[in-house]
Amino acid sequence: MDPIRLSVGSRDAILDALTGRIDAGGAGSIRLYAGPMPADPDLAPTAQLLATVALSPAAFMPSVDGLAEAGPIEPGTAMRAGVIRWARIVNGGGEVVFDCSVGTDNAVVVMNTTETFVGAPVVLRAFKLRAEAG
Repeated sequence: MDPIRLSVGSRDAILDALTGRIDAGGAGSIRLYAGPMPADPDLAPTAQLLATVALSPAAFMPSVDGLAEAGPIEPGTAMRAGVIRWARIVNGGGEVVFDCSVGTDNAVVVMNTTETFVGAPVVLRAFKLRAEAG
């Protein structure tokens, strides 16, 4: 089956609906894990949770040109030492919204470093969602 091609307005509407799910039930959060990402976000993670970073109650600005970008995010604190490999995004009600990439560049969640130490700040540089054209 061929993919559908979305207009910019449709891409923005889809992203705004997705970011609205993150805000559902109050402020969402980003759970940062070591180890492998599950094949499906509906599966429980087997990887170790290293840190959780809280989002603001209205975390994202409205999408523009197929890009949704979170506003400022306060640093979290690492609960365990390790290397962050992926993130699980949950809404304010604790429901899983999606799993995504984490890295120091070219990832959905961009951090200063993916290495954590117990009690150290966990700083996110960016949290962006993109709906590709075409």
